[in-house]
Amino acid sequence: MPFDPAPLHIACADGAHIDASRYRGGDRAAVLIAPALGVPRRFYQPFAQFLAGQGYDVLSIDYRGIGDSGRDCDAASIRLADWGRLDVDAALRWLWENSTAQRRVLVGHSLGGQLPGLTSESEGLAALVLVGASCPDPRLYPLLPRLRMLLMWRVLTPLLSRNGPYFPARRIGFSSVDVPAGAMRDWARWGLSPGYLFDPRHALDTAHYAQMAVPMLAYSFSDDDFAVPAAVDALVARYPTAQIDRRHIDVRRPDAIGHFGYFQPRMRDRFWTQTADWLDAIVGAD
Repeated sequence: MPFDPAPLHIACADGAHIDASRYRGGDRAAVLIAPALGVPRRFYQPFAQFLAGQGYDVLSIDYRGIGDSGRDCDAASIRLADWGRLDVDAALRWLWENSTAQRRVLVGHSLGGQLPGLTSESEGLAALVLVGASCPDPRLYPLLPRLRMLLMWRVLTPLLSRNGPYFPARRIGFSSVDVPAGAMRDWARWGLSPGYLFDPRHALDTAHYAQMAVPMLAYSFSDDDFAVPAAVDALVARYPTAQIDRRHIDVRRPDAIGHFGYFQPRMRDRFWTQTADWLDAIVGAD
């Protein structure tokens, strides 16, 4: 049974709005899909439809400045932390106020798994699923991925985000959409800091990470150069009260997964069903 998305326009605490899609499949739990950096919500539609088919009320969002949420925003003023403390915050509040489900779950892909603790709304979650989410300290990476990260953060980001409100991510093949330049500069600063976003020099309120005493399912994949196991473990450690189910998948060629493959429809039977079974056990089958 198909679950067509209902488009939404959600107000954030600072008066900005983000665009979202809702896939209403049932009341088992309300699920927010928090995207990776530079990934529009349409990428997650097959996965969202799958969860709706399992009885979940699913919401996917475009962060401000990304996809449909880029039409009416002041891209030049966007900071990377805004996507957590304002956009994820607004989406979780919207689910609490508009879904009849009694529990909320967050599925965070990459950056989407780094941001939840920037909002107090995350303390009300019933479960957390992280896919390829990490604290990307270059020292934790093999040589070639480390060099690519340093090239992005030390050279391309400062060079290509100087002129105009957007970093030309499409032109260099980094993303299918351009990314607000300020968010990219913040990402580079976080990545070059010990502790990533948790470095005190960034002056972010990270106290909520320690308060998220929830079951967590955290995936990593051996062919994912963006989120190597040590970096995923470094992020998971920032959720010290969570009950961790850590799953590292050894990927054999030619069955590539990488950083984005988990959300491809071909993974339905391999990983989506596995994740849904885990969620069902957490939130209950009724």
